[in-house]
Parts: sequence; structure tokens; C-alpha cells
Amino acid sequence: MGVGDVLDHAMSGTGRRCTSACAAVRSFTPLSGRCGGARSPARSPYGSSPRAAGRTRGAPAGWCGSSPRVTSVRWRPPPGIVQGRSSSRRDTGQGGHRGARENGRQWRYPFGWWRLGWMALAVAHPYQNAHAVPGGPATLAAEHRGMGEPVEKSRRDRTRRPKLPDAVPAVLLGALGALVVGTVIGLAADPSRLVGTGGYVFATGLLLAVGLYGSTYGIDLADLRRDLRGVVVAVTLGVLVKAGLIAGVMVLAFDRPEYLVLGIVVAQIDPLSVAALSEDGHMSQRARSLLTAWASFDDPMTVLLTLYVAGYAYTAAGNAGTPSVVGGGARGYLIGLALNALLLAGALLLWWAGGRVWPARRDAGEAGAAGGPGTVREPWRLRGPATPLAVLLVMAMLVLAALYTLMLAVAVAGLFLRAKAFTRPLTRAVTSAFLLATALLGLFVAQGVSPAPGLLLGASAFGAQAVVAMLLMPLFVRGLSRRDRFLLGIGQQNGLTAVLLALTLERDFPKTVGIVAPAVVTVNLLHYGARIGFGCWSRHRSRKVRQPEAEQERLPQRPVDEDGKEAEPPAAADGLRSSA
Repeated sequence: MGVGDVLDHAMSGTGRRCTSACAAVRSFTPLSGRCGGARSPARSPYGSSPRAAGRTRGAPAGWCGSSPRVTSVRWRPPPGIVQGRSSSRRDTGQGGHRGARENGRQWRYPFGWWRLGWMALAVAHPYQNAHAVPGGPATLAAEHRGMGEPVEKSRRDRTRRPKLPDAVPAVLLGALGALVVGTVIGLAADPSRLVGTGGYVFATGLLLAVGLYGSTYGIDLADLRRDLRGVVVAVTLGVLVKAGLIAGVMVLAFDRPEYLVLGIVVAQIDPLSVAALSEDGHMSQRARSLLTAWASFDDPMTVLLTLYVAGYAYTAAGNAGTPSVVGGGARGYLIGLALNALLLAGALLLWWAGGRVWPARRDAGEAGAAGGPGTVREPWRLRGPATPLAVLLVMAMLVLAALYTLMLAVAVAGLFLRAKAFTRPLTRAVTSAFLLATALLGLFVAQGVSPAPGLLLGASAFGAQAVVAMLLMPLFVRGLSRRDRFLLGIGQQNGLTAVLLALTLERDFPKTVGIVAPAVVTVNLLHYGARIGFGCWSRHRSRKVRQPEAEQERLPQRPVDEDGKEAEPPAAADGLRSSA
């Protein structure tokens, strides 16, 4: 029994119903069957256009719909069908249509749901080979959302909703607004009184701790293990080369030995800025993990360079004695590393104990990662405690790190102390911390800056990052594409960490903050401009080299035998696969 026979028997065997039903089905999608009842006319009663009727060229009379050589493009509403929008209320419109409205986009049929069921059965017939026939049932079903006009946004609707370009993150506009607000507040009030207070030190340390934890939280551990050598080179040799290049440019330009410390201040990458602007669709996950690890673990090398370079620059500038920034020297540096290790060990131990006492509930994905069939267990992942206990543990760790400036422990803890419940709140916390840090930067910009040294310092830092990322890193990290190397080259960002280090050096090297503040703004403007420019160029290039759509293949009207001749359709099924 063919599809037409099914329709015929379902509709009480009357020729009128079979003809109208088959014509209705034909107006939506082509069928290759003959009605069991009356012969449908060669011309559709719902329209004279071949596109509206969906019939083929040269189809014999009595054939319902068309052969696979169909040229139908889009369904046109036949007369009598009311245009309306779906509604939860059962309003009765004209022609028995329910939920009819005048200015909608969805087309509905004027007959009952039981006929639609049989028509859907006909559309889903296996002979149609929907994936190969242009305008076939699967294609039309996907386009038409249930036998109607395709639900698509018009050009008028798209123009009504102004939208930022994809290359411009919304947080970037927020950062610019926060910078303006901070500058206005700095002009109205003097923030220098807050610099030495305990509340200011704790607040800035907490912002930095949130940024460090958020940046390492998003690192892919598989990419980190694969590129571990590259990360080590970036945070050691890369920081050293960048600091040397920046300091050399500043000393040669201004002939002042105290400017050696400026290269160290801006050589590191701000992890808070990287974490807040990490959603870059152009950069691969591997390159993003490499940049995040680079920004998170370059602080120890920066501090170590400060201990030695600050002493030499202080003496070369004609000052006597030892700068206060050196503090305890190497002994104090080792004590700080020991305290970081102690905090990290305590956090890991409490996380493991909490996972034993009050474990978190596992979903299907976590159960598979724990050793289910067909999955690979992550060896570095600890089973964490329940969400309330995990939140308390992480917050306590961040507070202790902010009080005692133990940021290395926070950066390493972000690789292990992970929970799915942290993802969305942590993203919002990182964004908020980034905006607050930008507002703090505006406070110091308002207190007076040195434009010429600041601009040169920012441009030198941006150029040094490009040299290291595009020339040095490919020697140790294999397989990076040119796109990733370029994006790593423009990845230099400075922010709260540079300002905090400049405030530390301000006591021994006056006007450091006045030079570093415009340098930070310059670096970030160069980064954002290069990022937006690359995004626009990438979209333009993708549209230019877009391949034309492949021509849709059409099935032959009849099966082809081995000699290449069209065979006659089976007499029992009239060209259709029998449904019996």
C-alpha cells in the first residue's frame, strides 16, 4: 500500500478528500505516489505557480506531487489559509483557524490535527531519501517548523536591534566607563590617603586574588600538561627578555638608570584582565590556556627581578643605602615561598577531607570521569566537597591570601580546587573585580601623569610581548598556528598588578605611579585596538573566501540499471516503495 493509499483510507475513501489532502501535501512537499482514490489534477488547486504547488516538470497526470526531480523552493500559503502567530489561548479566527492573528509569521492549516498526523506520516516516508532530495521532507521540516513558513528573522527585525560587533566585548565598554568614573572621583578627592591603609591593601589584594583564581580556574589541564615546557619558558625566560627589552628602551630614551625598574613593572601580564577578557572566539583553547598560565605564574619571576634590579637602580641613581622594597632580600623571598606552599597544602588537604566527609553530588559526566566505561579519568582532579563547604573553603583561602599577599598559592589552587557550581558566579566576580580595579587605576591617573614616558613605556611593553610570543615561544611550543601566535603577540595586558607594584616602588623611586598609570592605559588601548582590528579583518576575510554552496544533487526520476538506462518503476507500488 502506498502513501497515497494510506491517505485515501485515512480520509474515508472519498475522492474529494483524497484529492484535497494529496494536493495539500503536495503544496508543502513533493510526494512520489499515486492516490488510491480520485486522480489529482495536474495543476494544483492551491496555486498556479510551480513554486507554490511544488510540482515537477513533465509529471504525468494522476501523480500526486512530483517525482524526485522537484524544483520547489519555499512553500507559499494557499488561499484560505489564515496567517497567524501561535498563541496559548484558543481564539477562533476566520476559516476555523485557532489562534489566528493578522501580523504574524506562522502559517497554519484550516483542517484538523488528525489530517496533519496522516500528512506527517506521508512526509516521513522512507522513499523520499530526505537527505539527498532538495526540498525534501527533512529539509522542509527543519525549515518550516511544523508545516508552515520558515521561522526566520527579517532584515527589518535585525536592524531594529543594534548590536555590538563580536570583536568588542561588553566588559570593555564597562572598563572604559569605570576608568572615567575613577578619574572623576580622583579629581574630586585625593586618594593618596588611602594608599597606606590596611583596608586599601586588603581590598587590592582581594581583587588580585579573585583574578588569579579565576584565570587559573579556566585553564585546560590537558593543554597545560602538553605545553608545560612552554609555560615554564614563558614565565622565566620570557619575563626576563621582556623586562630587558623594555628597560633598555627606557634607559636609552631618557638616560635615567632608575627607569630600569619600569621594565619589571610592566613586563608581567595582568591575570585579572586576561580572565575578564578571556572569551575570545578567534583564539584556540590551547593558546588561551597558554596565555592564562603565562599571566598567572609570572609574578614570582617579577618579584625576584625586583629584588635584584631595584637595588642596582637605586645605587646607580646616586642614592645611598638599600631601597626599602628589597625588605628581607633573598631570605624574605624564600619565607614568602614557604608560606605560599603552606597555604596551598592546607587548602588541598581540607578540600580532600571535605570530599570524603561531605562529598559533592556527581552527575553522569562526573561519574564517567571517575572511572565509568569508555571514559578517561583526569588524574589531577580531586573529588571536591559539597557546594556550601567548597564555597567556604575557597573564600577563606582568598581572604588569607589577600591578608598576607600569598598569590602564588591562589594561582596553583585554581588548577585543583574546581567545582561546576563556581563557573557562573566566578565569571561575574572576575568581571566585577576587573571593573573595580580599572576604577582604582583611574584614581591614580587623575593625580598627575608623565605622558611621554608613559606612552613610550606602554608601547615598549606591547612590542616586547610581540617579540617574545612570535619569535621566542614557537621554539618551545610546537604546533601553534599563525593566528594563535599573532593573538599571543597582542596579548599583553596590564592592570592592577602593575599599579600595586608601582605603589610599592613609589617610596624609593618617585613618580613611578605617574609613569606606570598612562603606560597601563596605553598597553590596554593597543591590545583592544589590535584585537578589534583583527576581529574585523577576520570576518572580512571569511566573507571574501567563503566557498559557494555546492549544487544540490537531484535523484533520477527512475532507478538506473547497470547500463545507465532508466528502469521502469515496479508495477505494484507505482514508483513507490510498498508500505505493506
